[in-house]
This record gives sequence, structure tokens and C-alpha cells, in this order.
Amino acid sequence: MTNKENFEIPENAVIIKQSQWSWGLHTAPWAVLAVLSVYIDQITFIGLPLILAGIVILPRYISYRAISYIVTDSGLIIKRGPQIEEHVYEEFTNMKISPGIFGQTLGYCSIQLLKQDSSIVSFGYVPSNSYLLSKCKENITSINIPEEESENDNSE
Repeated sequence: MTNKENFEIPENAVIIKQSQWSWGLHTAPWAVLAVLSVYIDQITFIGLPLILAGIVILPRYISYRAISYIVTDSGLIIKRGPQIEEHVYEEFTNMKISPGIFGQTLGYCSIQLLKQDSSIVSFGYVPSNSYLLSKCKENITSINIPEEESENDNSE
């Protein structure tokens, strides 16, 4: 990872943001707890659950807003706030797609790309219909899709 202060996105690049579920799934229980605590006991517990919910929800939302996946003709760029990570398609030898527990229902998946040096590049909460997924499938020769997802694709 490098920090490039004058980083410019190429003209032909497609910017893909994570699915909104990347922060929503993890913050929903805290939001419910905060609402229930206000409803159940307005005097004693009103402040603590709201503070705890804010401590959990705010960093998740900031992280969600800071991550961008940039797809170019020659490779992929991961931007996490000020940190930039660039990869070219030729570096990758294998790809694993996994929807996770809720991913297939909510329309997102995780992508793990295996590089030639055996390191892994991960993309989390990628929308299932995104250009990133189709571009990776187009450029990576060996793709590993979980059996349950491939069975569902064959039945349609």
C-alpha cells in the first residue's frame, strides 16, 4: 500500500463503492438496542446505548465512505481513504467469489484474488451486479465459485 498525494483516477476508470450493507448489517443491532432502550427506560439508559451505538455506527459509516474499488483497463485500484493499492490483471492467477451468509439475498459478495506471489487481494461487500465482478471474471482464468451458488445459476 502506498500513500499517493497526487493520485488521479484514469479517465476510462469505473469507480465502484461497497454495498450499503457493509455498514448497515453491523450497525442494525446497535440501532435497535438504542431505540429499545429509549422505549423501555427513558431515564436510566437513554444516554449509554445511544453513545455505544454512535461509537459503533459512526466508524463503520466512515469506513464505508472511504473505500472505493477502481477498475481500469489494465488493472484494479483499491482506495482506502488516503491509501492506494494498485494491481494489474496479470498478477492474478485465481479468483474466489463467496456471497457470505446474507450476500446472495442482499446482492453482494466478497472477491479474493490470488496473486502469483501467493498473496491475496480482497474486495469486500462488492455488489453482485457490479462491473468489478464482471471485469475480474473476464480477466482471471481460474474462478472458484461456491457450489451452492453455481447450482443456483444452473437451475435458472
